[in-house]
Amino acid sequence: MLASFQFDAASVPKILHWLLSSTGLLLIQGMVHDFSYRYDYLLTLDKTGYNKYMNKAGRKYWDQLFKEIGDKVNGISFINYLCYP
Repeated sequence: MLASFQFDAASVPKILHWLLSSTGLLLIQGMVHDFSYRYDYLLTLDKTGYNKYMNKAGRKYWDQLFKEIGDKVNGISFINYLCYP
């Protein structure tokens, strides 16, 4: 298992910096996206231990997941679309 993980949060277009913080509204989806981009999987935990979810799914999948997570977590589809990688 990974001992630690550092990420830079979501990339916010410059025109929206006055409105959005990369560590505010977009924090959760940014964290998941950065991890999955770097390692090309997510970790899940069940009775058998840690497993790689969607191993080698690729960039396109993780980019789409960024928007889907945002739509569920913050519910602001327009903002999620603007910050979609």
